[in-house]
Amino acid sequence: MSTLLITTQILENYGTTENPKWKFKGSNEYKFRNVPLNISCENYNKLILSSKIQENGEYYKEVINDCTFVANDYLTSFEKSQLEYDGSIMYPATEFFYEDLISDLVTDC
Repeated sequence: MSTLLITTQILENYGTTENPKWKFKGSNEYKFRNVPLNISCENYNKLILSSKIQENGEYYKEVINDCTFVANDYLTSFEKSQLEYDGSIMYPATEFFYEDLISDLVTDC
């Protein structure tokens, strides 16, 4: 089992629905724990992740930008900076667990 790190890009529409003006506004990082190593990032993304973290509204979007397997004890850059400057992690990355996602899929069917 491994941890899958997903990085997203957030966009906001400063225009109208007829004439959108999308601006990049930041990003998020999500950790998916206990992921079997025999699943590729692309397949995992298509099967489960997009429904959990992506949004596609008229004025707000969050899209998956990157997907990579990391060590189970991996800390995001934001988590590392919190440790360095504050001595503790007050705002950890959002975490999901593979078992919960799979049970959600079965429940939704």
